[in-house]
Amino acid sequence: MSTTKAVASVVHEAASRRNAERQCAQKRYIELLTADSGTEADVKELLSICELLDKSSAEINADRAVITEAQALAEAIRSSAGCEHIRETLQRMVQQNHQRRLEQVKALDEQHQRLSGIASRAHDAVANDGRKRDELAELKRSNPQLLTGVVMPDAGLPQKTFDAVAKLPALAKWKAEYVELQVQPRTEQQT
Repeated sequence: MSTTKAVASVVHEAASRRNAERQCAQKRYIELLTADSGTEADVKELLSICELLDKSSAEINADRAVITEAQALAEAIRSSAGCEHIRETLQRMVQQNHQRRLEQVKALDEQHQRLSGIASRAHDAVANDGRKRDELAELKRSNPQLLTGVVMPDAGLPQKTFDAVAKLPALAKWKAEYVELQVQPRTEQQT
């Protein structure tokens, strides 16, 4: 074997050994940074490895920051495991609640419409009673002798109560469905 080949072989072996030592040192460097035990022996070993790897203290701190961030992210991922199931369940609950709310709003709207219709009919009944009183008063004025026996209802008659349920049958049905409404009888004097 020629001298050149022998030198090249020795250089190659030395480079391979240094490369293997650097790889082992790099692996141990990562283990020490990841463990971050802080013991005196680990600190001395880390400094020795850093000399071999030619690492500055700024590079060590940067590497430590990257490892710390990666560990924090890994922990966050582990701690959120199973959250997808919880999120899906909560989303379903929100949708169901929204659907119930829409149904309740629809029922309240229907209730409001029925009550509004009943109130409108009650208003019409009261207005009609007023018109009838006015018509009767006009008839009595224009035909006083003929209508002497007809007495105006609120003049001299015993006070009667206004029966809203009898006048407005829809109110009875509505009241049966929604018992929270208490219909109070009203006297003719109150109208």
